[in-house]
Amino acid sequence: MLIDVEYFRVEHLPVTGSRASQTLPTAEEDAHGLAYLFAAEGAARIVGAGFEAVELPTRGMVAIPATAPAFVVEDLGGLELIRITPNWPNR
Repeated sequence: MLIDVEYFRVEHLPVTGSRASQTLPTAEEDAHGLAYLFAAEGAARIVGAGFEAVELPTRGMVAIPATAPAFVVEDLGGLELIRITPNWPNR
């Protein structure tokens, strides 16, 4: 965890080869929720059933809606993945 404040949290997520969307949330989070994925270094591809692959270039960001189907983040080389999620007040 890099930042965990009142309205949002920022965390570094290790990705070795690939990482499934089900492994992204922490134990206390809902399995499905709004998230932003940011490639601080390297690049990635997000693939899943029902949508075209999304390229995530270095310093690029993609929004993952709460209703997104299951997906996989594929490391295309040197990926340093940052995940930004809301902290809902009074939850």
